[in-house]
Amino acid sequence: MLFRALSSPLVRHLTLVAVAAALVAHVGCGGAGAVPSPAVPATAARSPSPAASPAPTSSPPATRSAASPLATLAAASATTPATASPVSTALASPPPPRGGVLRTAVPLAPAHYDVHQDASTALVQWGPGLAYSRLLRFRTDDGAETPNGEVECDLCQSWSVTGPLTYEIKLREGVRWQEEAPVSGRPLVASDVVFSLRRQSTPGWPNAALLTTLRDVSALDDRTLRLQLSRPDVEFLARLADGHTRIVAPEAVAVSGDLLAGPVVGTGPWRLTDASTSGFRFVANRDYFEAGLPYADALHIDILPTSDVRAAALRTRTLDFVSAGPVDLDRAVMASPELRRSSAIQPGSGAEVAFNTASPPFDSPAVRQAALLAIDPWLDAVEVWHGASRPTAGLPVPASSWLVPDEALREFLASPELAPTRARDAGVRPGTPVTVTAGEFGAEYVDQAFRIAGSLASIGFAPSLERVSTRRFGDDVWFGGRFQVSVGAQPPVAGLSDYLLAVHHSRGVWNTTGYASDRLDELILAQSAESDPARRRELISQIQIEIMRGAHRFAPATFHSDWAWWPNVGGFVPNTYRGESHFLARAWLARPEQ
Repeated sequence: MLFRALSSPLVRHLTLVAVAAALVAHVGCGGAGAVPSPAVPATAARSPSPAASPAPTSSPPATRSAASPLATLAAASATTPATASPVSTALASPPPPRGGVLRTAVPLAPAHYDVHQDASTALVQWGPGLAYSRLLRFRTDDGAETPNGEVECDLCQSWSVTGPLTYEIKLREGVRWQEEAPVSGRPLVASDVVFSLRRQSTPGWPNAALLTTLRDVSALDDRTLRLQLSRPDVEFLARLADGHTRIVAPEAVAVSGDLLAGPVVGTGPWRLTDASTSGFRFVANRDYFEAGLPYADALHIDILPTSDVRAAALRTRTLDFVSAGPVDLDRAVMASPELRRSSAIQPGSGAEVAFNTASPPFDSPAVRQAALLAIDPWLDAVEVWHGASRPTAGLPVPASSWLVPDEALREFLASPELAPTRARDAGVRPGTPVTVTAGEFGAEYVDQAFRIAGSLASIGFAPSLERVSTRRFGDDVWFGGRFQVSVGAQPPVAGLSDYLLAVHHSRGVWNTTGYASDRLDELILAQSAESDPARRRELISQIQIEIMRGAHRFAPATFHSDWAWWPNVGGFVPNTYRGESHFLARAWLARPEQ
């Protein structure tokens, strides 16, 4: 049964929000974790997809094809300051050189151009969404931790909390729409933001879930907004900074009633000049409100579906920077040692092992604990995931520093010498049959499932492996709870609180393992209302230990975002957290090639 009886109105509300938020796509930009986007099961549809609206009378013209990767899911910001200063617009000293064309490539394309009606980051992070701004964004600075969940102003000049459920946001001065019809460079006003946020909140639209706690938004004057919430929401500012919460112009929507085929007119750093089946072309918006940005004159994004081809294009200098699989990038660096390389863990993305606690034999905590001891995810990280992952409790935390260290996880995992004795003591009878359900999200997922089956065999079980499509995995595992042991992608629920309330709370609608713990429930509710970042981080650490102690699910592989770039690309800090893209405006070319 998909929807469980929820005794708490708060949990009922938040878990339903999480189901809607789960429509956000769940794949990476091309690293080790890049897998086919799982189709959302038919049973998951709680409200009409935007595609269910009347189709536009004409499809996007041929010159309006799109290209972009889907970025990994991540967590929401834990910071809700009482006030915020304007984001600094000062340039480095000496200022980086301006000019040249930044070139990269991505594997996938969005279906259309309406940023409010596309739940993936394909559109907002690497497609036409680059033309738009948000009220806030996630910080991207040299030396910043990636992913970085700290918010800062984008269109706003400052924000303040004026009541328990009320924010006032002051817009920057001098922000103008791009010089494109039908908006034609007019100033941005607060009523534009009101229109855009209300439009994004349209019931049934995939990005409406980000604004579910927004009860009302109004313009006090041309530069001042008042936002009133329906309940406390520690992640509200992160929802405004999310890559899907882009601000669009009323005139652009009025052209055809939607933005599925454009026009693409924003206030962002890049202007879309051309789109085709081979990629996107942008030029710098020289009327952008942050003086000096973007540093490059243009940005070219090509579509190259496979990781090895993208890495090869980097080696031949067809591209300046790229995200690809770690093995392919390692080969590129071996061939061209001058290439720069970075890798950052992306919490909340990767593989997950789950045990159904609702029926024997995994209704016994001792049996589950013995099963975890038989599994060595650190060895699997090397032999299955090519060293491009690490085990975690699986939470989409806002930064990797929020993850508990490996030493804490080793209390529950990777003691194969103890596991058989623990299993016998727990009553596991030799030859007990169990079924491991493996979602076909990629070869590594199936290999991981084989290794989990081997671990279970080592403590007396007689495991069989059932391979299922991603759609069936969603139906049977994420939604239906029809499994004994599952191995597949993590449930695609965006936001840390949404994830905890939906997946780990005993009454969460995605808690299909059937696990229930009063202590875990208390911690989950406490963190959802905790505005102090240090205290919330401590609660999240306790939650991770409680999850591992319950031994009902964990992530044997949490993926990394892997990048490589040539040394003449400066200021390159690829923070792709929740669809962040501002790092592209801050990158520059030391030797611009016109």
